[in-house]
Amino acid sequence: MRKTKIDWFKFRTQSTYAEVFRKVKPAFYGQGELLELGPEIPGKDGWQFRRQVMLADLHIASIDYGGDSQRGWTRFDMSGKGCVWVEDWNALEGVKTALLACELRRLDICLDTYDGSVTHEMVLEAHAQGEFKRPEGGRNPKLKKVESSCSTDGRTIYVGGRSSYRFIRCYEKGWEQVGKMGIPDAFLKPGLRVDFDGEKVWPGDYYRVEVEFKATDDMVIPWPAVTDSDAYFAGAAPFCERLIGVAPRRPQAVPSELEPRAALASQMEYARRAYGGLFRALLELYGDDQETKARLFDELSSDKPSDRLIREGVLTVGF
Repeated sequence: MRKTKIDWFKFRTQSTYAEVFRKVKPAFYGQGELLELGPEIPGKDGWQFRRQVMLADLHIASIDYGGDSQRGWTRFDMSGKGCVWVEDWNALEGVKTALLACELRRLDICLDTYDGSVTHEMVLEAHAQGEFKRPEGGRNPKLKKVESSCSTDGRTIYVGGRSSYRFIRCYEKGWEQVGKMGIPDAFLKPGLRVDFDGEKVWPGDYYRVEVEFKATDDMVIPWPAVTDSDAYFAGAAPFCERLIGVAPRRPQAVPSELEPRAALASQMEYARRAYGGLFRALLELYGDDQETKARLFDELSSDKPSDRLIREGVLTVGF
């Protein structure tokens, strides 16, 4: 069991998009049997075409290809939303030899703590003590703070240059997630406990330290980092090494339902604020019984689900 997890995975190859999809598919839950390629759409970042990798109605990754400027490269790009569905990272590391001229382009490795053992103030102190310097020494990297006057908005610290090979984010992940859920301020009391990846904790105790590695500045991301993420996280800075030394090992969690539930709660709150008065007026006019409510609900419903909620994976969650 690892202490860290992968939160972004991107590579490029000289193989075709179809071959890329065929090789990555077995790494996902259920051997990728539910994975499908979406239709061809315009590409991004200079690529001519893109196909989305779909799990049921959830977009979990993209494959970009085509375009004279790309010189035959194909790109596989997967954010944390897709990484949680990976069951076998060894299989994904294996694409380095299964595909042509395969190169890692970005790899984010994160460490989560749920017990309050890592805090915003602890990170600031570590930076002041030089614990974010590169292992070989040198100057202390620059630090940027993002804060709000509201303590429950969550605070973020960026260490290093955004475009450099190594970029570190440290933030109050629990408050970030609570913000997505749209929980009213009145409920944000000390007794509040929220389920994060199977851990019921106070949001202020959930903290994330994340290292983003990018293939830049003539630096290459080694493929073993995909399966030996703890060692590469620890090697990013003395502070990261210290965290790895005391963090517990955790079993791989099943994909979290928090974000799709949060997206649904947010949309419902928006509908209540924007149209709640209309709904109440309709009930006053037509009656407040269950049969009338069901009829009005059916009449006001669209022919298809919200595109945003489909993208957030709400339809894959059991309620």
